[in-house]
Amino acid sequence: MRTVTIKVHGEVWQVPYGFGRSYVDEAIDPADAKTLRDIMNLVGWDPDPQDVETWPLRMRVEAVVYCGREHLSASDNPVQRHPVPEWLRGIEPWKGDDRGVWGPAPTPFRRAS
Repeated sequence: MRTVTIKVHGEVWQVPYGFGRSYVDEAIDPADAKTLRDIMNLVGWDPDPQDVETWPLRMRVEAVVYCGREHLSASDNPVQRHPVPEWLRGIEPWKGDDRGVWGPAPTPFRRAS
């Protein structure tokens, strides 16, 4: 995967190519925990509220950029899809029950420490 180097609050981050501006913009004014959970719920993840509060800035920014793009691409918008973040790999988003019926909420998860 191609990456680009950006600087965020004095830290150097390697991010997927084509998403540098999105990361910088989100890091300048990061989403609060409720907004972050709402964005993640759009694509099937329901992180624990107390867990989200402990996430470092990089992880919060990555979650917003990834989930926002996934939501847009699911609506057939012609957007570049962000690769699945390493910390989300292996955690399947909720996709409905066996009949394909969506229920009231996505499956909760806790990030491994």
